[in-house]
Amino acid sequence: MKRDIGFWVSENGICLIEGWTRNGLSEYAISRKMGISVKRIKELKDEYKAIAKALERGREVVDLQVEDALLKKALTGDFRACTFWLKNRVGGVWKDGGSRKLKIEVSKIDEEIEELLDEASEERKMEG
Repeated sequence: MKRDIGFWVSENGICLIEGWTRNGLSEYAISRKMGISVKRIKELKDEYKAIAKALERGREVVDLQVEDALLKKALTGDFRACTFWLKNRVGGVWKDGGSRKLKIEVSKIDEEIEELLDEASEERKMEG
């Protein structure tokens, strides 16, 4: 669909580019649809902020839609979705092998609780 640059920076052209991006097309595939080379699409991104923003915005929308769908699956109790979500959102705690770290943290908390209970018990004995 070879068109002049005026079309691609117009509202309709930007809408097409953003739509193609949202549909998951790569910059290579988009450049082919535009009838230009990949090198030229990279140049256009530098020359025209509207094109760069359309390519970025289209991906953001799709990313957010996928994130939302994954969250909905995780909230329904889908174990795989929960695991994927936690590993990617709170990876420091939920990475592979993270359950071991979590167990260690829980045991430290358990030890602290035991110490506090022992201290409280000793204080009651001394008061009574």
